[in-house]
Amino acid sequence: MSTDTRTRVAHALVMAMALLAMATSGCSAMLSRPPPALPLATAGECSRARAPEIVDAVAGGVAGGFAAALLGAALFDYETSKDEVQSSWNVHRVQPSPGLLVAGGLATASMVGLLTSAKYGHDSTRACDAARAELRLRAAPPWPPRP
Repeated sequence: MSTDTRTRVAHALVMAMALLAMATSGCSAMLSRPPPALPLATAGECSRARAPEIVDAVAGGVAGGFAAALLGAALFDYETSKDEVQSSWNVHRVQPSPGLLVAGGLATASMVGLLTSAKYGHDSTRACDAARAELRLRAAPPWPPRP
């Protein structure tokens, strides 16, 4: 693979990873509403939707796979090009493309952000479930009813 083609592919991967990171950055962090500090007055004061945290966890796993693949490709690119010599009157070593390394770093950052968002969403929904259970206990009539 020529250096020019390698550079173009690396730039395309960097752009794709940046777009992926922006498109899927933290649904749970944006959509989850934890319960307020005071006891709930109504059940709608917090969100218990699990879909955003699942989407974030899956997208974080995919970003982690991309990160591993891109960093592995960067290592392979480095290992294969470190002993190559570019033929010209000025002999110098072929430099590996930094684009794969940058794309791997972006994918790693995206993975960390998405998994952090998924954990925040999971913690919010667990707190909401506990607050709703406490609301049901406060709203329930005493048992058994008196005759």
